[in-house]
Amino acid sequence: QTSTINARSSQHARFSIVESNQFRELTHLALNLKTGTDKSVRLYLSSRLAQTMMQIGNVQSLYQDQQRRCETAETNLIGLNKRLQELTHSSEAEKRHIQYQSEERLHAESNSRMTEVSEMRAAKDAEIQELNEQAQRSKALLENKIRVLEDINKKINDQKESANAINERLSTKLSIQEASNKSMTNELSTLHVQMEDLRNEKAATERSFHQLQLQLASLEHSNSSQEKAITQTEAKRESAEMISANAKETLSRQHVQMEDLRRRLSEAELEVSQYKDLTSRYQTNRLEMKKKMKEKVELVREQEQKLTSKEREATELKRSVEELGKELSSAKQKMQGMERELNGAKQKMEQDDKKLQNNQQVIAWLNKQASSSSGAVLAINTPAVGHTSSSSSLSRYLPSLPRQQSMITPDPSHLHPQPTPFLSRRPPG
Repeated sequence: QTSTINARSSQHARFSIVESNQFRELTHLALNLKTGTDKSVRLYLSSRLAQTMMQIGNVQSLYQDQQRRCETAETNLIGLNKRLQELTHSSEAEKRHIQYQSEERLHAESNSRMTEVSEMRAAKDAEIQELNEQAQRSKALLENKIRVLEDINKKINDQKESANAINERLSTKLSIQEASNKSMTNELSTLHVQMEDLRNEKAATERSFHQLQLQLASLEHSNSSQEKAITQTEAKRESAEMISANAKETLSRQHVQMEDLRRRLSEAELEVSQYKDLTSRYQTNRLEMKKKMKEKVELVREQEQKLTSKEREATELKRSVEELGKELSSAKQKMQGMERELNGAKQKMEQDDKKLQNNQQVIAWLNKQASSSSGAVLAINTPAVGHTSSSSSLSRYLPSLPRQQSMITPDPSHLHPQPTPFLSRRPPG
């Protein structure tokens, strides 16, 4: 490893630390130097000092702003905590008051409603019992009436069947009598024809008049007997008509009784409809009571919703307070970070001051040594060491430099903004 100073001209120079071996040459540090006066050095140092002072002022202003913000945040947090406590106390008091009022109202209304419901239930139960008894009575009466009417109807049906049988018999007899009447009428018509023939023959033949008179007498006798049979058949027909009239009267009576039964059934249906109307009224009253109870429950739910909304507001205030606390903690953390940055900046300023002092001492020593040198390049060979040799001082290499007759100052444009640890150690005076 070698450290060289290359004086290319009387105004510029280059200081470098190079690690060289048979394989490579590695430059660890290179510093461009140029000749300068006390004025330029002072201007450079004053500019650096002004920059560091401006940085310190900015950091202090930021620190003050953060302190002010923290104070305002703390005051706001205290006010919000007080407001939160007041709101919690007021909400708890209102909640207790509302709960007490709602409980009292619900208790009173429930008691009144329960008494009303019990009274109405007792009344309705009594009415239902009465109606059930009436319905049972009417049902028993109607069943008895229906039984009696069924018996009567059976008797009437039996009589009707017997009358129908008699009517059928009479109708058959009437049909026979009608057939016989028809035959008799046919015979009468034939006899009338014969009478006319006989009369014609009487006019034609007077010889057989006596015989014809005898025949006529016999025919008149047979005619009288036939007329008696006809009168008997007419009497039988009239008796059959009387029987059919009696059967019709019995049928009309049965129709009247059936109409009475229908009327009684309609009355029973009316009573049943009245009972249904009463039951529907009871159901409507019960539904109204249920609606009223639902309205009361809805009022209680609304009060509970109000309470829950107030509790939500309180929780939101608590959240806002927690957020402000978080913001305050973040602001405190930022303050701590700013304080750390300020301490780091102060440490950097101290390090920069130390580095400036070291550089001033090195530059002063280099100026003393370079005043006697003639600008030649010196190479000092040293044994190869590890990477930690870059942090060693230049005190053991610099005394053998030749003297130079000009002042050398570092070039501000080529200086590293953060000097390496090589110049952090003060060279021995």
